[in-house]
Amino acid sequence: MPVYVVVMYVLLGLAGLVMIAVVGSAVAEWMKPKHKRLAEARRRLLGTETPTGTTSTTVPLGLSEDDVKSIAESERFQWVGYSGRNDRRLNFRRAVVAADETPIDDAGAGEAGLLAALRVVQPDINGVARVDADVIAERMTQDEYRTAAASEGWVPAGREQQGDTTYLLFRRFDSTAVPRTGPEFLNGPPLAELRKHPRAKEVAAAVLAETGVDPLSARELEAARAAHVRLRARALRWTAPAVLLGFAALITVLLAFGTVTVLVAAAVAIVVTGCAIPAVRANRARIRAIAPYRHAYERLVSELLS
Repeated sequence: MPVYVVVMYVLLGLAGLVMIAVVGSAVAEWMKPKHKRLAEARRRLLGTETPTGTTSTTVPLGLSEDDVKSIAESERFQWVGYSGRNDRRLNFRRAVVAADETPIDDAGAGEAGLLAALRVVQPDINGVARVDADVIAERMTQDEYRTAAASEGWVPAGREQQGDTTYLLFRRFDSTAVPRTGPEFLNGPPLAELRKHPRAKEVAAAVLAETGVDPLSARELEAARAAHVRLRARALRWTAPAVLLGFAALITVLLAFGTVTVLVAAAVAIVVTGCAIPAVRANRARIRAIAPYRHAYERLVSELLS
């Protein structure tokens, strides 16, 4: 088989991968929970607002115009009409209040509730603190939100939906937060809760003497958490190209048969293996890095809560 034919099949395979990615993205968007689509629509609406209070947005996939208008109304925008032909946009406008004309009734209402919650909340074992979104009584801009969190030593880390409750996620400035997806780090109560147990120091001292790791040490917990996140990211960086090249090789073999095709597929398989090996090594290194603290922590939890 001529080389140009093989090249054509490889290009067709890559085109197939692009098509799979596009369709997969659309399907993932359709499968996304509605509250996430609504949150994204709200971000789009606020993210395109001009200093004069005007904004425009398209209707996200899976939502209706009424959904977008309802979000706009909750943010005190007024509907002013459509714009665009091929890409129809919904236009809104709201009154802009000058910094020195902020209504007294609204001043700090959202910030006060958030600050009160951040002063008492504690991060979980994965470094994430959760605050009920209902504590924010009034709308806050992104800058106000980040500034309020920073004043208490927190950094916003996204949102999480649990049933009908929306939680705002935060992490400490000087700590690492474990991503909610991917391999698990630890599963158990936070150190602040364990320290309240009357036998916590006694058991922790025994575990330290046996393992050389203090399970109540925030420094050792943070070191293990940081290693977990760093090595997890390294594994993912090698996993992505391995998966894509594997699909390319599979589609190439399915589209054409012959000696040259097999050789091309074999070459791609070698590259895939070359990407997979570092990914496996990074994952094993991650498991080894967190094993000492994981063992000490699980021993402590078992002794205190059994």
